[in-house]
Amino acid sequence: MMRKTTLASVLLYVAVMAGCGESVAHRMQRAQIALSNGKPDLALKLVNGVLARDGGNIEARLLKGEAEVRLLRLGEAQNTLAWILKDQPDNAKAHRQLAGWATARLANLLRQSDFGTNSDLQAQFASALATGQ
Repeated sequence: MMRKTTLASVLLYVAVMAGCGESVAHRMQRAQIALSNGKPDLALKLVNGVLARDGGNIEARLLKGEAEVRLLRLGEAQNTLAWILKDQPDNAKAHRQLAGWATARLANLLRQSDFGTNSDLQAQFASALATGQ
């Protein structure tokens, strides 16, 4: 009997430490702290866990978009932010993040060595600029 209790306690401890018993609010708090500490990869992992439980969580999607921008996963970030703005077109946080996305995208395009002569890159620049307005 003692052995079963000990094994159950160990399994419970492992589950809690792995985040299985962690509340959505706690995961969100940890994700925000991770972003504040320059760890967008950890923040993304945490918010993806929240979204697995609650796919419609707007705050989690906002954190996800911010983490994706910081990781320069710009296509993913644009999709995340577009999802929010489709449901909530007046969401000020999403619009601010979209402006941050556009800034990152513009900087990325300007770093291309052939930007001055490549009309495709220039068209992408104009599109990103329009998106960020």
